[in-house]
Amino acid sequence: MEHADLPYPLSANAERCLEVAVQEAMAQRHAFLGTEHIFIGLCKCRDDLVMQAFAQDGVDPSIRQVVRQALVSGVGGSRKLDLTPRTRLLFQHGQELAQAGGAGQLAPLHLLLGLLQAGDGVAVRLLRWLEHNPEKLGEAARELLGQVRQQLQTKTPVINSLGRDLTFLAREGRLDPLIGRGGEIRLMAQSLLRKKKNNLLLVGEAGVGKTSLVEGLAHLIAKGEAPPVLAGKRLVEVTAGALLAGTRYRGDLEQRVQKLLEEARDPELILFIDEFHTLLGPANVEGGLDIANMLKPALANSELRMIGATTWKEYRARIERDPAFERRFQVVEVKELSPADTLNLLQQCREVYERHHRVRLADDALEAAVDLAVRFLPDRHLPDKAIDLLDQACAQFRLQLMGGADEGGVESGLLGTVDGKEVAQALAQWLGLPLDQIMQSAGDTYLQLEELLGSRILGQAEAVRTLAAALRMAHI
Repeated sequence: MEHADLPYPLSANAERCLEVAVQEAMAQRHAFLGTEHIFIGLCKCRDDLVMQAFAQDGVDPSIRQVVRQALVSGVGGSRKLDLTPRTRLLFQHGQELAQAGGAGQLAPLHLLLGLLQAGDGVAVRLLRWLEHNPEKLGEAARELLGQVRQQLQTKTPVINSLGRDLTFLAREGRLDPLIGRGGEIRLMAQSLLRKKKNNLLLVGEAGVGKTSLVEGLAHLIAKGEAPPVLAGKRLVEVTAGALLAGTRYRGDLEQRVQKLLEEARDPELILFIDEFHTLLGPANVEGGLDIANMLKPALANSELRMIGATTWKEYRARIERDPAFERRFQVVEVKELSPADTLNLLQQCREVYERHHRVRLADDALEAAVDLAVRFLPDRHLPDKAIDLLDQACAQFRLQLMGGADEGGVESGLLGTVDGKEVAQALAQWLGLPLDQIMQSAGDTYLQLEELLGSRILGQAEAVRTLAAALRMAHI
């Protein structure tokens, strides 16, 4: 079907309704797709939930004949139709409703509610003229949507009790958006789309961003920005600890895992298990508790979609030693970010930390966080160690400025600016080293470039800042 690009993916039923709407517009020789055409499509397709909403207000689907007779035939007609402003508003409202309910795709009921909220178009005016109540119809549709959401939750009681719904948390604004990593996201989408071996394992050193990558994917799904194949999916994190909690005997665990697997067969669900190696029990221990063996049949039949995350050390020690388990997963390597990419990431998420800590982050604070983390924290990995150092510097600056006072008693607003020196002080306190040693090792000159250059180049403040930033980048 060719029509103007739609802003959100459609369910199969909604796609059929839209196809009927397009056919109706073409039959009327219209060059546009209006809300009246979509209303006719909703009446003709007779979606169960839409019919239930109609019944609440006594609307008969045959009302489409009245709407059709009220239309004036056009002189054009094309398979490529433009969306009217009111139709665009319909899709906008429908998208908001779908995202709020975690549907991921526009269903016919979303289209109906979007139509009713888009104002007095032809269909709404005719409903009033025929003594129907669009407000009552909207209330019935919203009540049905609420029932659908509740049913979705009750379909997976075990997963709901054991897991953390990442897509829900993302919709609530409690997860940070994904910055970069487009290549890894594409690999994840490709793996999850496969008919066989549609489970993937994220492998990388601690701190390279494996969990953040999955949370970022949940954010994209929740906002309708993920690849179309992932639209409408629920991404739920379950830990081995949660599976084991409260199970005294092996039979209790097997029963719990079996129920979880039954629910996880839902094609709209993706399971995420961090520290995935813990499912295989301790390395080099025979006869230990091994949840992985309970998962093998479902994984072999491609009955569920699962994302795991582990380190290379644990992968080699526990997963590689079980070839039957290993071959059921597509391995996606998550590499450590380079210093330059980490700096770019910090620049993009700068506002998040400024808003949380009520500070302004100077450019040299971001650069120092990367530089010092690389120099003084060799056992950890980017971007995690640079983010932690920057966050620690902001928290320390905030606490010092407030003198340990209760934040509720401090006037809201910007507290000050965190610069490279503040980051160095935070690292010195973190490692228990004298600040002078940090400054000397890191190169005090690079942390105070503006001050040193400004004392020799007068009246060129902007040029001094640009030159200092370029020198620091070259230093990193």
